[in-house]
Amino acid sequence: MTTEGALLVFVLSISAIVFAVFAIETRALVKSTYWYVAHSCCLIFIYVTYAIYANTPYLFIWAGLCGVNTWILPFLVGGLRYTAKRIPRDDRATRLPTAIFGATVVAAIAAVLMYSRLTLVPSGSPIEHLDREIGVNLLAGLLLFAYGIIVLLTQRHLFKLAVGLLVMTAGAHLTLVQMAPGFFTMVEIEVLTKVMGTVFAMLYAARLLAERFLTADTSLLLAEPGEARHDH
Repeated sequence: MTTEGALLVFVLSISAIVFAVFAIETRALVKSTYWYVAHSCCLIFIYVTYAIYANTPYLFIWAGLCGVNTWILPFLVGGLRYTAKRIPRDDRATRLPTAIFGATVVAAIAAVLMYSRLTLVPSGSPIEHLDREIGVNLLAGLLLFAYGIIVLLTQRHLFKLAVGLLVMTAGAHLTLVQMAPGFFTMVEIEVLTKVMGTVFAMLYAARLLAERFLTADTSLLLAEPGEARHDH
């Protein structure tokens, strides 16, 4: 990977993280869908960049699969936008996921600088000398994965949980590409299809619950009837 390619990947990785945060923090669910699309488009361009600058043509295939995912999940009937228009918005949203993520970013950078150093273009394999240097793009992929986990642990709205699962999966794939851009197996495709199925199931459940209980907030769905009325 050249310096030019690594810098482009870094900009796209940061953009993907920022768009993921917007997708979670935005209360309007349709807008959240479009922020997720922007996030996913960044991933497509990252894979294309690696395919070109790291001489790994198979990543064009992975970029294509990601492109299909980008259009199917948000725009297919039963997908993100379809569900966003049919369930209550996330009125009980908090800034907790972003606050925890900010602290995680600071702690991760501090830990790396304490035991190693950050570099744009690692010498040799990105995981060969982690005790000496860590690529900023590898760190960005890991942080995106961590943000997805934080969302799953802190969010209460079913729609945002589905987006958090997608972000976590994207972070896992991005980390894999950073560590071994020449590695490609059917496992990636299997993970993609399973996650898509899980997300569609979550969105279907959100619509059913919203129709029955007029909310997609898990804290309200699990609350005692009296407590739920009091919250409203």
